[in-house]
Amino acid sequence: MFIFALSLIIVFFALVTLFNSSNQNSTWRTKALSAQIALNQGQLETLVKSEKLTVFWAGPKVNSLYTLDASSSDRTVIRYVEVNHSKTSVLGSSRQIATYKSENAYSDGIIAASSAGNIGFRNPDGAIVFYAANRLSNVYLAIPKIKYQIEIYDPIRGQALSLAALTGQITRIGK
Repeated sequence: MFIFALSLIIVFFALVTLFNSSNQNSTWRTKALSAQIALNQGQLETLVKSEKLTVFWAGPKVNSLYTLDASSSDRTVIRYVEVNHSKTSVLGSSRQIATYKSENAYSDGIIAASSAGNIGFRNPDGAIVFYAANRLSNVYLAIPKIKYQIEIYDPIRGQALSLAALTGQITRIGK
C-alpha cells in the first residue's frame, strides 16, 4: 500500500512538472512569435522551421539578437537587435526585414518599380528592387515565382539598397 501511494505521488508530481514545463514552453513560444523575446540565431531558425513560417532575412549580424513578429498571418518581421555585450545594453535603431504575403508580388513589384517617384531595377538574382526616390532607408524586393514581397529597412544610409541589390544577400530562413 505504501509503495502504491508513493507511486501515485510520484506520478502526480511528474504530471505537474510536465504541465508546468509545457505551459512555460507555450508561453515562451507565444512571446517569441510576438517579438517580446530576443532570440539568438539558432532559436530564430528553430522557431521559424517549427512554425513553418516563410521568413526572409539578410543572414546573421555580429553582436545581434533577433525578434520575430509573426502575429499576423500574412506578414512576418525580423528586427535585428544590436547588443553591446560589455554593457548588456541595446544599441539604437536597427535593421528590420518584413515578409508580406502577396499572390502577385513579382508583377506588383514591376508596376511599383515603374511608378512615378519610385526607382526600380532588376538585381543579378532576377528580383525586382524598388524604392521611393526620397526614401533610401526602405527598399522593397520581389523575387520571381515567390508569393511574398520583402521590405528591407536599415537606418544606415544605403545599407537597405545594398542588401537588395547584391546577389544572395536576402534569403529565406530554413531553405
